[in-house]
Amino acid sequence: MNNNINQLYPIIEFFQEDDPRICELQRIVYPESPVYADPVLAQRFWHWWFWDMPWKKSRIFGVAAHGAILGVRPLSFLPVVVDGQEILCGVLNATVTHPGYRKLGIFSRTLTHTLQVAEQEEQVGFAISFPNDNSYPLHLKNPKMSALCDLPLYVKLYNPQIVQKKIPVPIPLVRIGLACLQKTKRYACPEGIRVSEISYFDSRFDDLWERVKHYHRVWIARTSRYLNWRYTKSPLGGYQIFAAVHGEEKIVGYTVVKIESRFGMRTGLFLDLVTEQGYANLPEGLVAAGLTWCKEQGADASGCLMLPHHRYVSALRAHGMVRVFDKLAPRKFHVTIARLGREQRLHEHVCDPRNWYLTWGDTDNV
Repeated sequence: MNNNINQLYPIIEFFQEDDPRICELQRIVYPESPVYADPVLAQRFWHWWFWDMPWKKSRIFGVAAHGAILGVRPLSFLPVVVDGQEILCGVLNATVTHPGYRKLGIFSRTLTHTLQVAEQEEQVGFAISFPNDNSYPLHLKNPKMSALCDLPLYVKLYNPQIVQKKIPVPIPLVRIGLACLQKTKRYACPEGIRVSEISYFDSRFDDLWERVKHYHRVWIARTSRYLNWRYTKSPLGGYQIFAAVHGEEKIVGYTVVKIESRFGMRTGLFLDLVTEQGYANLPEGLVAAGLTWCKEQGADASGCLMLPHHRYVSALRAHGMVRVFDKLAPRKFHVTIARLGREQRLHEHVCDPRNWYLTWGDTDNV
């Protein structure tokens, strides 16, 4: 049976000329996605993420039959720093299977094939993925893959009607409850530091990166090249960037926020937050700037994904952002790791969530 399936649906590699058909498959699988509903935007997004990365082009595998693409499994690459050394890691994202051809093992077969390519041809030491609830258990069935963590969600609600839809109590009581639960302290940025809106990450952000890259053992290399590709050149747009400037021009931190329709409401998402140490209340000042902007844009709530051991959690809490219990969370934010090659020390580092700094912006869907 397996041999017949392999013969009927062999795994092949796709190239840029296949983008329109790939985006059409994405639209079939995700009909409510505003990105794939627009063919022009879909292809711009696909080109940006998979073909226009400044460090290495992606490779895309999958299955085609009966005149259509039935499954897609991309392998992209991101620069990461592991104990101060910058390397490329693999990224497994945007994987889909046509709803009419599921239960044929396409997902698992393409995963095994792509990991083999990543290991043997691309020679990356590990790959990271942010699977949804459907893909997550299939990831864990692969012997090379394991769970890294589920990213906790911190939220602050502005619109009491959101709560009333879930819990039928009077609005005044909801307002009182939110005020008690989301107590906010007022913080001013350190003396001599101002928070400014910017539209481009210049060389000063490379200087910042050199000063902060040792703060975490494993994280995406937030150089100006990466940040500009990720935010200022993304066709998804809508990113609001706040930079903390010390004195005339020294960059000592930044945050990136965006408004999107998530969880049935207009949500302000904190995509990234980085600050240099040694400046009291600097994280709090940037969180305040992001929350204020989100509220001014008419957000019903703001959200941030953050592992609980990071120092920024205290800044989120200081501004009334509360961790959502797993049972109340709108969804789980899974992270998995594929161990590739034989570098055991590398695998020990990247398979320990305490070594990672991960944010919403590290994913590919915002």
